[in-house]
Amino acid sequence: MSELDDLMRQLGQMPVPPQLAVLDGEMLADVAVSRASDLRRPIAFASVFALLCGVAGAGLPTAPAAARSSLTPFAVASPLMPSTLLGRAP
Repeated sequence: MSELDDLMRQLGQMPVPPQLAVLDGEMLADVAVSRASDLRRPIAFASVFALLCGVAGAGLPTAPAAARSSLTPFAVASPLMPSTLLGRAP
């Protein structure tokens, strides 16, 4: 066997340090804190942008709404009836 195999076998037989048992929890807690702080700024920006778009959209002048004729197929004088569509000149 090579010297590297002997070293790997010795390394595998060594006891595991107790600090490794809490390393995962500490690392995941740090990641959670950093993700929470990293998301605050984009969420705040998106909410302010949405608020400004809503205020701007509500403040713009628009034409008054006008009701059009009914487009239901069961109306008496529907503009989509075949008789009305065929009677028009192109």
